[in-house]
Amino acid sequence: MACCSPTINEGPAGKDGNFGGYSQNFLWDTATTATPATGDIRFDNATFSAVTNIYISDTNAQSVDVDLFLDSFDNSGVFGRLYIFEEYTPSNFWMGDVTSVTDNGADHTFGVTHIDSNGSFANNDSIVVSFVPKGATGAAGAAGAAGAAGSNGTDGTSILFEREGDDSIATTGAYTDVTNCSYTVTAGELANDGDELEVRVVVDVVSGAVGGVRLQIDQATPASTTNVGASLLLGLPVSDKTYTLTYIVSRTGATSQKNYLTLNGLNTVDSRALTASTVTMANTFDLNLQSLNVTANDVVITSMKVIKRVS
Repeated sequence: MACCSPTINEGPAGKDGNFGGYSQNFLWDTATTATPATGDIRFDNATFSAVTNIYISDTNAQSVDVDLFLDSFDNSGVFGRLYIFEEYTPSNFWMGDVTSVTDNGADHTFGVTHIDSNGSFANNDSIVVSFVPKGATGAAGAAGAAGAAGSNGTDGTSILFEREGDDSIATTGAYTDVTNCSYTVTAGELANDGDELEVRVVVDVVSGAVGGVRLQIDQATPASTTNVGASLLLGLPVSDKTYTLTYIVSRTGATSQKNYLTLNGLNTVDSRALTASTVTMANTFDLNLQSLNVTANDVVITSMKVIKRVS
C-alpha cells in the first residue's frame, strides 16, 4: 500500500533579535532643536557631516529610564565614540567622538565631532545608539636618548661706529686727537669675558712720513685714568702706502682688558703684542685715535670702524 508524504507548511518568521553592544533604542525625530520628546533622539543639523550636538531623551523607545546609560558617556571626562544606526537598515548610520556631556534633567546634550556617516533617517525610524568608551591614557613612556649636540653658532657681530671720508692730519706735536675719530663705549658694552671690540682704521701715508698714529683708551672714572693702547710708528723708507690698523680690545675680567695691534701692509711687521691696560668695564671709556709729530698732509685717515663681537 502506497504511503503519501505529509505536507509541511512553513511557519511564521521569528522576531528580530535584540541589538548587541552597550546600546539603547530610540525613535528618530527630524527636528534639529534641543529638548527631544520622550523616547526620541535628534541631531542639531539635518546634514550628518555638519552635526555638532546630539539630543537624546532620558527615556528610551521602550519607556525605560536610561539616564545612567547616557551619564556614562562622560567616562570621567575621557568620553568615547558613538555609533548611531537605523536598526533594520544599518547602512544608514552616523559615527563620531563625544566631546562633552550635559544632563538637562529629562534629556542629555552631547557635543560631538563627526567621523563618518551614510544615508539618512526618517521620522520615527527605530534608531540604535551604541557607545564605546575611550580607554584611560597610558603611562608616559621612558625618555628617549639625548640627541646629538648641535653645531656651534657663529659669534654675534654688530657695528657700533663707522665713518668714511678723508681726514688729513695737520701738523702736530704731542699726541693729539684726530678729528672725527673718537668713540665712547657705553657702560657694560663688553658684558662677558671674551667679548671684544675691533677698532679698524685705514691710513694713507706718503713716502718718508714721520711721527706716529695710536689708539688711546681714556676712562674718566675711576681715578681719571688714561690707558694708552697701541701705536704705529712711521718713518719707514717705503713708497706711498695704505695701512690697515686693527686694534682689538678684549674683556678678560670685570676691570681689565687686553689689546693688541695688527698692521696689515707693513713689509716686516705682521703684528705687535702690547701690555694689557686696565679699565673698569662697568663704566664708560673712550677710544681716541691720536697722532704724534705728523707733518701736515703726510697722513690721511680714510676710515674708522668699531665692531663688537659677542663670544
